[in-house]
Amino acid sequence: MTEETKLSITKLAQDGSNWVLYKECITIVFGIRSLSDHLTEMTPPARYSLASSRGGLTGQEHWEVEEYMFRDLISMSVPNSVYLCIKGATHAKDMWDQLKGMFEGRSRTLSINA
Repeated sequence: MTEETKLSITKLAQDGSNWVLYKECITIVFGIRSLSDHLTEMTPPARYSLASSRGGLTGQEHWEVEEYMFRDLISMSVPNSVYLCIKGATHAKDMWDQLKGMFEGRSRTLSINA
């Protein structure tokens, strides 16, 4: 990846005070990297099985590689204490859902109290 194509990911604040910005940033970055399906699906959509082998990988293998990419991007963008809470998720979607559960309510409370 060249310097021009590297994307900056907003790091999630320890208290989740920037959750809204973080969520938007992650959604955009995952969309650009064609990982959006991992935010909403636990299994590869039909387009993965219908696609021919890409880079020597089957659709299922490609999905699994992307699952690890998702985990890596999340682990780099959240505090260690948060990652320790979500690292056991079975699927990338589970990891994302846990993050949303941890911070969506908190960000609403912070914005109301601000």
